[in-house]
Amino acid sequence: MNFSTIIRKNLIHNLKKYLSMYFINTVVVAMLFMYGSLIFNSTVINQKLKTSLYSNIHIALLGLILFSVVFITYSNFSFLKYRGKEFGIYFTLGMTSKDLSKLLFAENLSVLLLSIVSGIISGSIFSRLFYMGINKILVSNPVKFELSIESLLLTLCIFVIIFLCNNIFSIIYIKKLLIIDLFKCQSKKEASKNNVILGFIAIPVLIISSYCFPKVLLYYDSYIKIYYESILIVLMLICIYVSIGSSLDIIKFIIKKFPQTYNNNILVLSSLYHRFLGFKSTIYIVSLLIAGAVFFSGITYSIYVMTRSEIDVRNPYDILFIESDKFNKVKKNEIIDLIKSSGSKIQKYSGFEYIDILEYRYKNGKLNLWRDNSSIISESNYNRHMNSKLDIKKGEAVNVSSLKQEYKFDFPDTVLAIDKDKKILKLKKSKIKEVEEPFTNVWLSSEFYSGNAFVLNDDDYNIIKSDSSESKIKKQHLIKGDINETTFNLLLSKLRDINKLDKSYWREAVIDSNMIGDKRGVKEAYKPIYKKQQINLEIENNAMAFFTMGFIGILFTVTSGIVLYYKVLSDIEDDTQRLISLNRIGITDKEIINIITKEMAITFTLPMLVGGGIGFYLLYIVNSISPRVEALMEKCVLIFLIYLLIYVVLYLISRNKYIFEIKNRI
Repeated sequence: MNFSTIIRKNLIHNLKKYLSMYFINTVVVAMLFMYGSLIFNSTVINQKLKTSLYSNIHIALLGLILFSVVFITYSNFSFLKYRGKEFGIYFTLGMTSKDLSKLLFAENLSVLLLSIVSGIISGSIFSRLFYMGINKILVSNPVKFELSIESLLLTLCIFVIIFLCNNIFSIIYIKKLLIIDLFKCQSKKEASKNNVILGFIAIPVLIISSYCFPKVLLYYDSYIKIYYESILIVLMLICIYVSIGSSLDIIKFIIKKFPQTYNNNILVLSSLYHRFLGFKSTIYIVSLLIAGAVFFSGITYSIYVMTRSEIDVRNPYDILFIESDKFNKVKKNEIIDLIKSSGSKIQKYSGFEYIDILEYRYKNGKLNLWRDNSSIISESNYNRHMNSKLDIKKGEAVNVSSLKQEYKFDFPDTVLAIDKDKKILKLKKSKIKEVEEPFTNVWLSSEFYSGNAFVLNDDDYNIIKSDSSESKIKKQHLIKGDINETTFNLLLSKLRDINKLDKSYWREAVIDSNMIGDKRGVKEAYKPIYKKQQINLEIENNAMAFFTMGFIGILFTVTSGIVLYYKVLSDIEDDTQRLISLNRIGITDKEIINIITKEMAITFTLPMLVGGGIGFYLLYIVNSISPRVEALMEKCVLIFLIYLLIYVVLYLISRNKYIFEIKNRI
């Protein structure tokens, strides 16, 4: 029998075992090919500067690559352990490490080639369905179906690199083991000892660190803030690991105080303790994967479902446009006549003059540029616009914001300047009052920032105005009413004519004109902002972000479940001996299955609880800056329930497979 015959017979004999590896690799290749086709899609590339679609796909591809590396590497390692006795027999028959490495390389290469072919074919077929799903989201900017040679090459490069790395790892793993190790590798446990005292210390430290972290992140302002954050993150990660390892010891310690309860559950507790010795690191990694899935999917879903209400909050007016010395120089009456003649109704047309200035803030005793496009408004202009009665003294200011913030911070000493060499007004922090009211729409562009401004005493304002160039003095036009799309297009056409721009300008809405970085971006920045248009655009953009992160979240959840699946199967030989011993002392098969069910239920439940808890904790920190934090968190619960359902299915599959293998061995 020659070497090629051994390879062929080995592949046929292990066909069922290799099917799972083949399926995993095929799915990875198909997904890489589908997302690779989007990266090189001409429609996606053309939208690069207009929406965040390209960046969302980029993030998804990076997440997919990370998933592929972890998924394939762990599956490969578990598969090697699962075949430990088989490799030991090959050594006793005279095979060398070099021969076994060749055998593994040939087997893996066969699986690789088959997976690439079937993955590319299935990826090409499912890509069309994938694009159909995306275009259900991107109604106004659909992506045309394209398959390119670049996406094929990208898929092959990524997958071949993962294959080579895993093959090198397999060779190193085999060479380092003795024959006796190969026979025992199925039953080797991770050496670890738990400490009840450490567990009791870790839990309060974790609680204190979790309480302090959001306080430091959101409220603490210091140059050493990053060090505090790093220390707290490291503390939390260590404490979570120690708490997982010590959780069963703590439970046993507590239950021992109740002898009857302890005696009734002694077998389950002993079996769980045995399993936890080898599963601690795995459960920790799986918990972090689930935490990532819950957090990234939850945050994008909550943003998506709250898009319309968030835009309504950020945009109290339906139309905003900026008038400067070069752009949009138009009279108010002309706009009113145009809107009324086109069948739309105006509820309110307001506006105010403001000046673009540089804003410097003192931090740690140093004066730093905070924003290069801050705004100042005169007291009288603001009162006229808002129908208010602000009374501001000289040398004082009111910092007004259209958005309400849940967290507050002390305003530092601030300096307002026309340019970096001409600082006009220094404001002591005690002289700055903060007000939150919707005085304008929130919008950021390369030419202006709307949504926050300093309201100054008229005398202070006029001093700055007298030293400012005409290009710095601008005016906001704000229109509220029932404005239809036809009216808005007529307004665009009129302002284009006034600005002497051709029809190639202002054709499409963008989420942020800052994304357009060339000379054209200056002219595009003065395009009027239409709330209804922004709602449609941001709903599509946020839906795509959710689609991307949701997909990654599902991958992470499935990965975590399969990691536990392979971990359970790789330790099945050792577990068999333990369960046979229980059978010999009179424990029935039904009782053994009941013990297995409880063990695996707790093994799968713990990472979901820990990971879900970490995910919701991070979500709460991020959402806590919003006044609608409770509504956002409620939306995230649905995501967790979906992942929980996926995890239950994976648990049932793992449980049934484990029981099937155990029954064949006992």
